[in-house]
Amino acid sequence: MFIFLWTGRSKYKAADAIAGILALEKTLESHQSIVRELKHQLISNSVDDITTFNLQLNDARARCAKKLKKNVYLQVRMNAHALKIRLRNRLRQRKFELEKLERSYRNTVNELNLRSHTETSIKRREPTILKIVSTYNTLCDQLHALIRQRKAPTGAIPPQHISRNGIFQLDVDDDVWQDIGLEDDIADPPQWLSDENRRAG
Repeated sequence: MFIFLWTGRSKYKAADAIAGILALEKTLESHQSIVRELKHQLISNSVDDITTFNLQLNDARARCAKKLKKNVYLQVRMNAHALKIRLRNRLRQRKFELEKLERSYRNTVNELNLRSHTETSIKRREPTILKIVSTYNTLCDQLHALIRQRKAPTGAIPPQHISRNGIFQLDVDDDVWQDIGLEDDIADPPQWLSDENRRAG
């Protein structure tokens, strides 16, 4: 692999590089012209000996390839082009990885912010909910006292207290879902249950 180091911005070096490119193009044109002429001879049947012709054609191609292979400028340019493609691929890959990381980070930060905000909001509401539980339990105590004092209707059932422990778990069988002692048990059953005509539709 050939590497040229440009130590200065010399107009002579630029001129040399341009001259090298022009010389390379002339050489390439010359070899392509020889190959074209040999092919033309083959097509127009003006070739006396096909074996000699094929040897000349292969020789012209080999000389052209050899000349191109030995050209330092072409090798360096090809290496530079290959490196540039690798660099672009790496930069593209890095950009996508950074974007993915940033998206993931933004989502995580947003999620953390939302979670933090939600937790703060929940914590702010907890005292209010616990106060409601305390007030409810105080009212239950009053209802118990009224039943003991026979100041409640006959057959009245005292409601159950709600425990402060585990109130935020909300299990399906928690006392918070039970309305025993808070509804009239002697109320008429709903019509869809007691009326045959209503049930029949």
